[in-house]
Amino acid sequence: MLRKVIIVSACTFIIGLLIGLYVINPYDSLVKQYNGLVSKYNELTNDYNKLNADLNSDSISEGNCTAVTVIYYTNFTRDRRSLTLSIPYEEYDAYHKKYHPYWGEDNLTLPAEYITCNETVINQIVTTVENQTQSKEELANALLDFVQNKERTMSIRYYHTTELKYPIETLVEMGGDCATHSFLYATLMRAAGKLFFFFPTKNLVMVYIMWQLRYI
Repeated sequence: MLRKVIIVSACTFIIGLLIGLYVINPYDSLVKQYNGLVSKYNELTNDYNKLNADLNSDSISEGNCTAVTVIYYTNFTRDRRSLTLSIPYEEYDAYHKKYHPYWGEDNLTLPAEYITCNETVINQIVTTVENQTQSKEELANALLDFVQNKERTMSIRYYHTTELKYPIETLVEMGGDCATHSFLYATLMRAAGKLFFFFPTKNLVMVYIMWQLRYI
């Protein structure tokens, strides 16, 4: 009789444990999902508040400027950052009205026209990101992340364009095709003092960061 009681008690305990695990595990999973959504909501709220503050700040409200906010990551995609830029419309309009040359394999020097590394906003981006990184490799990676398209966040989008763009145009219009992203990245890397090689037929940028830049 005692053995039956022990067996029944053990079975009851095991059944209760299994039921508890069945109930608790989905609950824990839901709690993790909820916490993840709360964290994402807080990130978006902070981005919104920062953007709203920047839009209302004197540096952007004075004059005819365009406010651009970009989300990017440093520390090799581990640390989330945001940067709001104020770009004078006159600068954008000057590049927008400028001649936009195309090139072929018989003339590979024309892409250099789009590498405009002396602009104030370009150097502002580089200085900001450089102060947030610890090495040349991390800087190159963070600047690349800055120009890349990202889903569900404020980033420089990829979309087809009918003509090439100067980096200022890409920033103001928040996007472009492969060539425009490559021009922006190459411009940022040149401003950072890094040597790069541009391959027009493939819209690729190869960056060489181990040696001091020599302009040719």
